[in-house]
Amino acid sequence: MKRGANPPTNRSRGGFKTCRYQGGIALMLVLWILILLTIIAIGLTTTQRTESALAANQIAGAIFRAQADAAIQFAALNLLAQPPLEAGGESLEDLGLWVPDGLPRAWSLGGEALEIRIIDEASLIDLNLADRGLLLALFSRPGRAQGSYAHNA
Repeated sequence: MKRGANPPTNRSRGGFKTCRYQGGIALMLVLWILILLTIIAIGLTTTQRTESALAANQIAGAIFRAQADAAIQFAALNLLAQPPLEAGGESLEDLGLWVPDGLPRAWSLGGEALEIRIIDEASLIDLNLADRGLLLALFSRPGRAQGSYAHNA
């Protein structure tokens, strides 16, 4: 070694000290940043899917409510319709009018098949106000003796 020459140091070109054992720390830092960005991207994707599903559910609910409201309005219109005077002896069913008998009627709206039932509330029996004979007739079944309920009523 020559006299007056500078001894070798751990300095880089810019004059900053570097450690000989730093190899790989920058790689680990970059990998951690990539992992964090991946976790954030997964969270955003999951949130987007959830919000899309919620929006689809709200749209389906709104469509269902609109169809149900249309079915109620159609049933009310059908009940308010008057049979024609020249109908003669035809029944209301033959004329296409509905009677409130509780039978299911198929109806289609917007490509969806709906089932409408109209029940006359006045034809229901109030169990608190009904007399004994009406309740016996109500609870009697074919094939069973009429008097078998008499001792229980």
